[in-house]
Amino acid sequence: MTDDSGALTRGDRVTRYYREAFAGVEVPAGSSRLQFPYVGPGYDAAARRVVFVGKAPAGWGRGPKLAGLSDSEWVQRGAEETREFVEETVLGDKYGSSWWRQLRALADRLFPGGAGLTSVAYTNLFKACTGERNPSRELRQSLLDGTRPGWLAEELEILEPHLLVFFCRRYAGQLRLALPELAVQERPGVPWAQGSYRGATAFLARHPQYWRAEGPAGFDAFGGDLLRAAGLAGPGAAPRE
Repeated sequence: MTDDSGALTRGDRVTRYYREAFAGVEVPAGSSRLQFPYVGPGYDAAARRVVFVGKAPAGWGRGPKLAGLSDSEWVQRGAEETREFVEETVLGDKYGSSWWRQLRALADRLFPGGAGLTSVAYTNLFKACTGERNPSRELRQSLLDGTRPGWLAEELEILEPHLLVFFCRRYAGQLRLALPELAVQERPGVPWAQGSYRGATAFLARHPQYWRAEGPAGFDAFGGDLLRAAGLAGPGAAPRE
C-alpha cells in the first residue's frame, strides 16, 4: 500500500520493519501465530493519528509460522491477514467480540461519518497469545526478553501517533518495560488514567471487556476524554450490541 506520491505509507514502513525484526522468531508450542499491526488506509491523512494498543490477539490461531513461506513472505502474509480481518471480518459485521465492539465504537466516535477503524492503527503489547487465553508467563517472557521490547517502541516511532490508547492496564509493568518513557499515573478505583508518551497524549485503561460494568455513562465519559485529548469533535457512538 502506497500513497499517491509513491512514497511508503507508515503501514508499509511498519511491515518493512517487521520483515527484519521477526525474521526467525519462534514462540512456545501451543501459542497462537504472531499478529501484526493494523494501520488503516486513512491513518496517514487523519486529522489526528490515533493508535489503540491491546494486550494480546486472543483466538488468533495456532502455529507461529505460516507453513512453506520465507520470513519475508510470512510477515507480508501476516500483515495481510490482519488487514483482511479488520476490514472484511470486523467491518463486515462477521465478528462481534466485546473488544472489537468497543474499539469500533470509540473509533467511530473519534472519526464519524464512516471512517472509524480505517482511520486508526491497532496493535498489541504481546504479538501472540496462549490458545484462547491471555499469554502465559512463558510466552510473555519469550516475547519481551532481550531486544524484543523494542518491537512496540519501534512501531510507535514509525506511526508517530498524536493519541495513544493502551487497553492493557493489567500488564502495566510489562508495558513500561517495553516503553520506559511512558508517563501515566494510575489512580485506584479509576478505570483509566491520562499521561504522555514521547510527546503524544497517552491513556492507560482497562480492557474493553470490563466496560460493561461501567455502563454507558462510563464509556461515554471515556470517549469524551479521548475526544478532548485528540482535539477532535463529533457525535457520540454507543457500543455495538
